[in-house]
Amino acid sequence: MNAGLLDAKSAPATLETREDGREVLVRDKMITYLTDICDSIDETLAQLPALIKKYSLSEYANEAIYRAMLVDGFGAVQEAVIERTRAKLRQSGLFPKLVEKLAVENVECIPPEFRKELEEVIRGLKDLNAELDVQLPEDFGTLQYISGKLLIPGFYRDEITARYTLSISGKERDTVKKIRRAAAILADLKDRGLQIADAMRIPPSGGSPILVPGLITRMAAGSEYTDAELLGLVKGIELRH
Repeated sequence: MNAGLLDAKSAPATLETREDGREVLVRDKMITYLTDICDSIDETLAQLPALIKKYSLSEYANEAIYRAMLVDGFGAVQEAVIERTRAKLRQSGLFPKLVEKLAVENVECIPPEFRKELEEVIRGLKDLNAELDVQLPEDFGTLQYISGKLLIPGFYRDEITARYTLSISGKERDTVKKIRRAAAILADLKDRGLQIADAMRIPPSGGSPILVPGLITRMAAGSEYTDAELLGLVKGIELRH
C-alpha cells in the first residue's frame, strides 16, 4: 500500500449536516485520492488515439479499435491493418496469394516503437486500475466513448463519493456520548490514584516485567468484584484477581 493511500485511509473525515438534518461523515481524502486515479486513467486512455495518430494509423481511429487494443494489445492493431489491407487489395483484382503476402508485409511496416509504447500504456492502465478500491473490469468494457476517446463513466465517479459519504445513526451518536462520558469517568478515577490502565510491573519475586491489566481491562473482560473488594481497592488493598 503506497503512502498516498495510507494517508487517505487514515485522514479524518468531515462531519456535515444535510439540508434534511441528517449527519454524514465525508471521507474527503479518499474521494480525492480515488478521483485523482480516475483522472490519471482518463489521461492514459487519451494516449491511445494519440498513438494511432503519431504512427500514421489515423484511418483506424475508432471506438472498436481502442477497445480491442485494451484487450488484445498490439495484436488488435495487426488484425485491423491486415483486414483493411486485404479489403483494399481484393478490389484491385490481385490474386489471393499476393493479397495475403502484401497484407502481411504491410503490417510488418508498423514501427516497433508503436508496439512498445502501446504496451507501456496498457501496463500503466492496469497499474492504475489496481489502485482503485472497486476496480474496472479487466477488459475495461464499462468505459464510455466520448469525443473520440474512452473515458471512465460519470456514474463510477459518483459512486466513489457515495461510498465514502457515511450516514450517522442515532445509535452511533449515542455511542460517541458514552465514549466521552467514559473518558471523563476514567480521568476522575485516575486522579483518585486508581490503576485503571494496563501497566508493566516487576513481580514481587523479581524477574522480567509483566503486563498487569488495569481495573477497567479486567472488568471489561468479565471479572466481577464485590463492593468490599472495590472499597478495599480505593483504600489501597490490591485486588487478588
